[in-house]
Amino acid sequence: MIDDPRLIPPLLHDARLTEFAWDCNLRTLHTLLQCLRRNVDGTPIEDPTVELKLGGVSHIRAHYSPADFSVRPSEFDLERRIQIGDLEDWPHGECEASLAVNSLHSEFDLETSCVQETLFGEQEDNESPLRVHICLNPYNYGPKAARDSLFIACDSIEAFAQGVPLDIELWQRQFDAWWQGWQDHWAEKTDEDSADGETAIEDTFIPGRPADPPDLSYQPPSAPPFQIAPTTAPQELLKPIEKFHNSLRQRDWAMLAAAYPFFDETPEERAARLRERLVGDEFGRWLYVRRVDRWWCEGNRACVVVRGIEHTRTDEDPAGTNEETVVTYDLRKYRHTWVIATWSQGWPRFGSAEKLDEPQPWRDGWNLAQ
Repeated sequence: MIDDPRLIPPLLHDARLTEFAWDCNLRTLHTLLQCLRRNVDGTPIEDPTVELKLGGVSHIRAHYSPADFSVRPSEFDLERRIQIGDLEDWPHGECEASLAVNSLHSEFDLETSCVQETLFGEQEDNESPLRVHICLNPYNYGPKAARDSLFIACDSIEAFAQGVPLDIELWQRQFDAWWQGWQDHWAEKTDEDSADGETAIEDTFIPGRPADPPDLSYQPPSAPPFQIAPTTAPQELLKPIEKFHNSLRQRDWAMLAAAYPFFDETPEERAARLRERLVGDEFGRWLYVRRVDRWWCEGNRACVVVRGIEHTRTDEDPAGTNEETVVTYDLRKYRHTWVIATWSQGWPRFGSAEKLDEPQPWRDGWNLAQ
C-alpha cells in the first residue's frame, strides 16, 4: 500500500485511462492507466500501464457538469451516464484522465457539479481515509459535451505494473526518466526528423522556449481596470471579477487568491503561486472591463460574460497594443461567497468572440487594432 497517496496524481500527468474493473464482492476497483514511464536507464518500457487498486471501497458516486461551463444547469442535457456495470467492463474506450486524492478542490468540483448519482453504497462513508476523484477529460467542449467524474471513498491504494507491486519511488524515477528522454529528444531533433517515418511519442509533447525575464517596470494604461455600464448582473457575481482585475493592476496577490482560489493550497500558497505565474511567463497582459454582455445564475453556479480592452506589452511597440476582447467567467459559490472557477477568452477581430454592431463609447481613445 502506498503510504502517501498524494504522491500519485503528479505521476499521472497526461495519463490515459484504458479500463476499469470493479469487484463488488471484494469492494475493489481496479483502474488501468497508460502512463509516462521509461526504465530508469532511459530505455523504453514495453508496457507503461500502471494499475491502481482501490481497496475497501465504501461509496462510488458519478457526477457530471457541462464541458462548456457557459451552459446553464437547467439546459444541461446529459446524454450518457456511467453505470456500475460500466465499471465491471468499461465500454467507453480510452480517454485522458486525472486523479486527485483527499483534494479539497475536487470536493468543491463535486459539490458544485450539475448532476450526481450514487453507483455503490447507499450513503457516503465519511470515515473512509481516502477520497479519490477521477475526472475523465472530454473529447470536445461543444454545448452537449459533458465532463464525467467519479468519486470513490476507499481504505487503500496500491500500484502495480504487469501484476507486480510498483514502488512509488521507482515510479517517480521512471517518470523522471521519461521526461529526461523527452528533453533529450527535443535537444537532438532537427526539422528534417519529422519529414518521414513514424511520429515519436515525445513529438506529441511540444516544449516551450524559455521566456526572457519580463520588464516589471512596465506600466500599463492608468485607466480603471473595472468600470462597467449599468447592468442587471448582481453585484455579488461582479465582485470577484472586479477583485480579479483590480488585484492584477495593483499586484495584490492576496486579493487575487481570494477571488480565484485553489482549495488544495492555503491562501498564502495560492497567492505566491499566482505571483510566480503573473510576474513571470504570463506578465504583460491587462484587461479593462467595460461592459457585461450577458449573465446567468442557477443554484451554486453562475456565468458572466464581459467585454473590454486587453492591453498587451510587446517588444515591437513600446506603447503596447490594445485589442477588444470578451471573457466568459465560470463562477461557483463557495460557502456564502462567489469565486472564479475558470474562464475562457475570445477576440472579436479574430472571430473567436461576437462583434457588437452598435457604437460603444468605451472603445474610443484606445487606438484599437483593426
